[in-house]
Amino acid sequence: MRPRKIDLSTSFATKRGFNIKLRTLLGLIVTTVFLWLVFRQIEIKSVLSTLKQTNVIWVGVAVLLLLADFCVRTFRWLIMLRCFNSALTLKQCITPFWGGFALNNVLPLRAGDIVRVAAYRDRLQIDRAHIASTLLVERVYDLLALLLALLVALLIFPAETLHEYVKTFVILPISVATFAILLILVFPKVLQTPLKLAHHLISDRPRLLIPIRPIETVISGLVEINQKGNSASLIISTIIAWILEGLAFSCVLLSLGIEPAIGAGWMTMAISTLSTLIPSSPGYAGTFDFFAARTLTLIGLEVSQATLAALLIHLVVWAPITLIGSILLWLTHGFGRFNRLKGSVHKNEFNAK
Repeated sequence: MRPRKIDLSTSFATKRGFNIKLRTLLGLIVTTVFLWLVFRQIEIKSVLSTLKQTNVIWVGVAVLLLLADFCVRTFRWLIMLRCFNSALTLKQCITPFWGGFALNNVLPLRAGDIVRVAAYRDRLQIDRAHIASTLLVERVYDLLALLLALLVALLIFPAETLHEYVKTFVILPISVATFAILLILVFPKVLQTPLKLAHHLISDRPRLLIPIRPIETVISGLVEINQKGNSASLIISTIIAWILEGLAFSCVLLSLGIEPAIGAGWMTMAISTLSTLIPSSPGYAGTFDFFAARTLTLIGLEVSQATLAALLIHLVVWAPITLIGSILLWLTHGFGRFNRLKGSVHKNEFNAK
């Protein structure tokens, strides 16, 4: 009797499809739970009353600051990509960058990142691995900026505003983590030897290599970028971008008459953005809103006011980028070509990750 031939590619594709559906379902469950936590205690009348008093001028300023923030981020990505293609122009980066963020806001599993890696390598004339490394390096720089913003916000808040244990037990670990990330960004070669040793020791256990590979990608990307002498410009552009975004958060709070707007805005930005690391539905619905509102109640706001501020901040962060990114995708690809773009993403999804 001939042994039955097993189609490994079909089995693998089925398993991958199941994992994607499972992750999407878990994200929806997480979003539902956090949205319930956000809305269960608010008073609709109080929210509507506060909303009527919103100063739309400050909201408009917040939108402009956010757009300026993303312009700086686009330029930062160009600096990274030029390490692998020195002839690249800013125009070539705009649609992949803004369009990628727009897709992240409306599609699950950070599909926009997959688009940037898998669908634009010909346009950027850079191979997929190098594009992926720039996305991971972006995350490391952003993590450094968020920790710095949180640290500054904790230091400038009056002692009576926050619980004493928050300042006592949070500032030190954040300071240590910030210093460690800064060292990695400036001296990434220090980690190459231990990573190679770890890779060698567990090379016969592929499952153990899974968490090491993204770290290796980040470090190799950082080494390449530092060899081109770009670390200082990337740190400066990252700080400028997050200052602009922190000011956008603060302007939304000012539109609602919330003080101190600067400190509260920066702290809300840092904590709510870090919360997006929790898997959820597209646009980080639920998780972002819960942690933003929780941060604002921690500094003394009433629940309904904090919830409205969190929702308004989320709208300002989500809507302009989604709209502009979608328009850029449509202008660049049109409906027919955009459908082929999505097909390319699905085809390359696993390899891009």
